[in-house]
Amino acid sequence: MASYECEDASRGLTEMDTPEEVLSAVREAMVAGDLDAAEETLRMASKRWSREPEFAIRYARVLSQQGKDKAAFKAYRKVMRKAPERLDACRGAADSAIKVGKGRDAEKLYGRAIGLGLSLDEANAGIARSLTLRNRHAEAWDIALSQFKDSGRKSRELYALLKEMSPIVGAAVPPLNEFDMADVEQTQQEVRRDHSDSTSGGQSFDAGSLEAMAGVDKQTLVEDDVLEFENLFDDSVKMGGETSLGIDLSFLDQPSETEEVLTQTEEVATADLDLSEDDDTSQSEVAVETTPVATEIKPTAPDDDDPFADWPDL
Repeated sequence: MASYECEDASRGLTEMDTPEEVLSAVREAMVAGDLDAAEETLRMASKRWSREPEFAIRYARVLSQQGKDKAAFKAYRKVMRKAPERLDACRGAADSAIKVGKGRDAEKLYGRAIGLGLSLDEANAGIARSLTLRNRHAEAWDIALSQFKDSGRKSRELYALLKEMSPIVGAAVPPLNEFDMADVEQTQQEVRRDHSDSTSGGQSFDAGSLEAMAGVDKQTLVEDDVLEFENLFDDSVKMGGETSLGIDLSFLDQPSETEEVLTQTEEVATADLDLSEDDDTSQSEVAVETTPVATEIKPTAPDDDDPFADWPDL
């Protein structure tokens, strides 16, 4: 690592260097763990491109990683004067103020960070820590506890802070709501079609393999291609109704019990019916059985002189 010394950093910045080349050199130095080379490169780059806050923010961040919190606090404050809309600069300055013991400045910076988009959990945790630096533990406890309850008791940062202050204020910490905080794995599995099927090309037919225990050999499974659906019921069926895999398909040629019952029912139902056709095709297809109709007796007019004329005949 000593022999590395980030080539771009050792030779310094020249007129030929571009911001992309500087960032690439810093990234290589950070990967190699050479924070000194990264600090020197970013310091020179922040002076050369003074209107670009990105180099100054990265420079302050490297200073914080090196433990130079006072220098990092000054670097962040300098960036905030040039780019007051940068949340990362405001948050970095607030965190550095906590580390160097500037509680009042940290409280103001965290309050300003809320307006720039910092979450309330992180901001109130920072404000509570800034109050503890000034021995205002009761006020810090109230702020942290109120925000912890408002957020549904889900913030681990606030929960850790409350556990730190609990022995000082003599109050119990509400339990952490871990039911809604279950860490769900977000890695998506590859789609099945994106990768080859492990069972299609990795068969092992050695002794003890699944194929060997199932009684399937390589000749039958791979070379004969007997697993194709269109070849299951073709002429490859051997004598006795068995396929090349030994599957008995002879039951397919036998009528089922349901078919036999239906056949017998139809025979019984049609046994008493005469379904033969008449040779005379001139008659109607439907034969109507004619029955002799009794000769109608025309009633006679009743005799007015006969008192029994309207009586029925016996």
